[in-house]
Amino acid sequence: MITNEDSQAIAHLSTVTGDRKNGLLDFSDERQYRAALALHSLGGHTLETRPGMFAALAERRHRHRANGGVAGEQLPQSDPFETGAQVIDVSCPPGTQTPAGTGFVAIVDGAAQVNATISVFDSQQNLVAWGSGTQFNEGEYMPLYAEPQPGQTAKPPLTARIAYSFQPRGSTDWRTGAVQRDFNPGVEADPVVDHPKKHQRKVATDYIRIALGRGQNAQDDVDYWYWYSSNQTTYALPWCGSVSFTSRPKPLKWGLNPTIIGYLARSTPGSGGYQMLKVSEVRKVFDSLSVSGNKLSWYLEPPATQSPWGEGGNPLLFGDLRWPSGEADYLFMQYLVDLEGQGLAACATVASADTPDQNPLDGVTYIPRIQFLYSCLVAGTPILLADGSTIPIENVVRGSVVHCGDGVDREVSSTTIFNFGGDVLRLRTENSGEVALSGNHPVVTADGLVQAHELVPGIKVRAQGGKVSVLASVDREHYEGQLCNLRLDESAEPDPAKSTVIAGGIEVGDYALQTSHDHSYRTDPALVRAMLDPRYHPDYEHYLSEIAADR
Repeated sequence: MITNEDSQAIAHLSTVTGDRKNGLLDFSDERQYRAALALHSLGGHTLETRPGMFAALAERRHRHRANGGVAGEQLPQSDPFETGAQVIDVSCPPGTQTPAGTGFVAIVDGAAQVNATISVFDSQQNLVAWGSGTQFNEGEYMPLYAEPQPGQTAKPPLTARIAYSFQPRGSTDWRTGAVQRDFNPGVEADPVVDHPKKHQRKVATDYIRIALGRGQNAQDDVDYWYWYSSNQTTYALPWCGSVSFTSRPKPLKWGLNPTIIGYLARSTPGSGGYQMLKVSEVRKVFDSLSVSGNKLSWYLEPPATQSPWGEGGNPLLFGDLRWPSGEADYLFMQYLVDLEGQGLAACATVASADTPDQNPLDGVTYIPRIQFLYSCLVAGTPILLADGSTIPIENVVRGSVVHCGDGVDREVSSTTIFNFGGDVLRLRTENSGEVALSGNHPVVTADGLVQAHELVPGIKVRAQGGKVSVLASVDREHYEGQLCNLRLDESAEPDPAKSTVIAGGIEVGDYALQTSHDHSYRTDPALVRAMLDPRYHPDYEHYLSEIAADR
């Protein structure tokens, strides 16, 4: 599978990345170049299936040799979000010694193409599990899974490495990076998560729903809500739980025991990347810790669940909110705890995932993604009701009956309101229609759905009664105030014909249609081929063949 030289090159990456540290690979160092090729090959990325990527890596090697290294290169950032990869978990299922691992790559603004591999090694640097991932015109968040290989066994401690190569969207250059993590569970059972968690609400979703500022009329369609009076909204969530270790934790000491790691990764199209928990918030978590016997507990209280709704609480904060809206993000929190009588720190982890937690003894509890609800139409936007009248969108409540674009009247299932400061687009038609909204909000044109930022004067948009109206102007302007949205369909894949409303005389999508359209728009094969450099078309065609073969 891999040669001794490959193994030595891969082990050499430890000097480049260290534990949990993302590092750009310097291909003027032959060992780093060889390690990248070996790790990609392990995941099934070969010269035959990814000819464009391997040619780009060879070009990068030539450039690094000519320039003396990676000077001037950096991973894409959008403060406070950064690009990189992280290993979430490496463990053995109960009663086995067959290791597996999980991780992700998150790229700010996404990538034209991203390929990554995750590999798990034992203490002797033997490869015991691996996996890979590929995405085109996405890359904001790509999960990775290392599957145990037949006949391979290992015991903790284990080391996982992720190698990733990507072409930033809008660039002809490539970036290659790597990260590694060392794991030693040392727990009696997975952490217990009291908050955040899903509650029994009237609206069923696959996510934990947290509203970042909203009206007082829809408290039963979310799990938590925080009410803010300022125009700067932050990612906020409650954080309460506990974990029992195999022995008593050593005395807690700030900065030494435990090591607390936290980040929030964005997956919404056009966003991407992850942000680490700030030192002040790490200290907040540390100050909430308590030890009783072998148990470590933490408690950052949730907000009030009775009137006044959303007041109080001591939320964990991940910094200023960044558009686009409607994010369903991945939370990761981990404690590395020094235990009495043990030389290696034990790991306890809570992480968001799209699949249920199947191993109760690996020290990792998987919870649903966190869906932060906020909004996309400016307050005051008139919404057409079933009786022909209009009301400002901020006055629409769950149960209101609105007139939809297909001529049918439907009930609103949920609403969101939040305070915002930033740019919006104002659309005006020749027939006096007018609406101001976010750039990624779907608008119905004579030719189908498009995002607002794609519109230009002269395009025909749909209006009330199925009529069309010509756009007279599309203006970007700064807006300070409330943004609002409503949702008609709670399904994961809403019917476009049943998920539009008339806002300011123009037919636009509801919240559900906005989020689903974002994804389908970005993954359309014709669009991907159009934006890809022709050199990478063979990579994409092989990728499509792989997807078809897996179905």
